[in-house]
Amino acid sequence: MRDARAQQRRWHRFAFLLLLLPAMALQCPLALADVVVRGSNITASSAAGASGAMQAMDDNPDTRWEADSAAPGQWLAITFQTPALLRAVRVSEPRPRIRGWRIEVLGRGTWQPVLSGIGIPRDKIVLPPTWAEGVRIVTTSPAEGAPMVSEFAAWGSGTSACMPLPGTPSVTVVGDLDCAGLTLSQPCGKSGPAAPLFVLADGARLRNTTLIDSYVSCDGACTLENVNWRNNCPTLIQQSAVIQAYADQGNKDVNIIGGSAFGRYGALFRLNMPDSALNLRQFVFSGYAESLNGYPVEMASNLRIRLDEVSLAGAIRGAVVQVRLHKGDKASIRRLRIAAYKPGTPLICNGLRVEREHLLSLGEQWQSDACDVGPDDVKAAPG
Repeated sequence: MRDARAQQRRWHRFAFLLLLLPAMALQCPLALADVVVRGSNITASSAAGASGAMQAMDDNPDTRWEADSAAPGQWLAITFQTPALLRAVRVSEPRPRIRGWRIEVLGRGTWQPVLSGIGIPRDKIVLPPTWAEGVRIVTTSPAEGAPMVSEFAAWGSGTSACMPLPGTPSVTVVGDLDCAGLTLSQPCGKSGPAAPLFVLADGARLRNTTLIDSYVSCDGACTLENVNWRNNCPTLIQQSAVIQAYADQGNKDVNIIGGSAFGRYGALFRLNMPDSALNLRQFVFSGYAESLNGYPVEMASNLRIRLDEVSLAGAIRGAVVQVRLHKGDKASIRRLRIAAYKPGTPLICNGLRVEREHLLSLGEQWQSDACDVGPDDVKAAPG
């Protein structure tokens, strides 16, 4: 009888926990997702000249590992600092050359095959969850030229409030969210990410993360500290932006402190908030962009752009900053450093005006009402 009553009490406690779990999930918005596994070493079967294995793990899609042969059996391998629960790998090719391939995992000093296929998928290659000390890709049929890989990354399981909940594309940030150096990625589509990875509420702050093929949306004022963007998608010509900010009311500031962006972009920062400001400080951009800021003709007026200690490497096609004179925009630039800068290449602060429903460039502005910048504020980056 006592045993029956004890069993009944245990069942009641278990049933209570089942009822409590949904509420606990709401209190603890942690999601399980794939996160980058940091490798301790990357090696390859061979390398053509200076295109060594490290070029495939440097977060730079413009560098690559290239084998010295198109014959089967070429491989690229990552070994981990500690064993990880491996869930996926991502292989980015600058040009599609690899045909047959096999993924192998390292366990107790032995490589074991886990998956094979033909042609490298555009998105991550999902693997059966496996504890592994390393992972490698091996070519199994002749390649169309020596295999080349611009980025090779391993993905494992992790839990964090910085990851979207299952079934949702974005993380909504209210208050201050510190991602502690987490690297996150979205699926690699032909036209860029379908939704922002983070949606920041008015006044929210996001810190310490790297976003691959992703962007952030701000619903009003927001602050981003040490946030890094990487556009590694091999099928995407350029991504629209890294931040898109919207608000019906004015006097909202978007603050970017530190961090960096690498890749090909239209304009990095797109704002549609009247009487508001983009403040960019100690930020590094390398790659290609039309401009740092951009907007269609009809967007909000009286925008202020402030740059301080910004470094640019790569190519700016249009101008570093665009100001619409007919909308009352203003720019302030201090301590700007540009690789291989020569006056006029690129334009620093470009004035725009609408004439006959077309947005026309009026050329570079210096020490004007719209462009608070002088020649001493812009220097060529050393080296």
